[in-house]
Amino acid sequence: MANQQIPFAYNPFAANSTALGFNLVRIRSRVPSVSAQTLIFKEILSKMKRNLFFLFVLSFFTFSASYAQQVCLNKAWDALDAKDYKNAIKYCDECIQTFGESARKMQTGLEKAGNTDKSFPVGGVNEKTKEKIFKNWAVNDVSTAYYIKGLAAKKLYQSTSDNSYKEKAEESLRETCSLSLGRCWDPQGWFWSPCAAARDELAEM
Repeated sequence: MANQQIPFAYNPFAANSTALGFNLVRIRSRVPSVSAQTLIFKEILSKMKRNLFFLFVLSFFTFSASYAQQVCLNKAWDALDAKDYKNAIKYCDECIQTFGESARKMQTGLEKAGNTDKSFPVGGVNEKTKEKIFKNWAVNDVSTAYYIKGLAAKKLYQSTSDNSYKEKAEESLRETCSLSLGRCWDPQGWFWSPCAAARDELAEM
């Protein structure tokens, strides 16, 4: 019986591997079956989907962190509007504890880069300036959190005459101005300064 011919691998960089002295290594063909190819394709597709989902989540949170107020800050505003001052303070503390370090580093970096209050104007601004201010997300949100906390504590002091709330209000309002470059966006279309608002509140105490 004649020997079965077995496909062999060859050097793809030479037209005639034998002539160049290469030892050809005879190997059996290992082409996957149709079912195996299907499984491989499904696995590749699954990995691609996981990678795309990861990139989507990463980009979403990057966008959220850069441009949107944090959830804790939105909850603080809602509690303040509802005159639920104790919960307003609680949500502000969540923001401060979570993002305070980032805010202080950002404030320091902005100051070292030569930025002042005039670098981030209040009121209505053009789109370029708006984007520039929104990038300071940590300074913006934490300075606003200190302001809301101070305002809520002031309201509690006025309603209870408890000096501990007065002290908390004064401390929080002063801390607002430790992040003096922070700006808060009013949905009606302009920025305002939490530090400037905090100074007004302190002057009335």
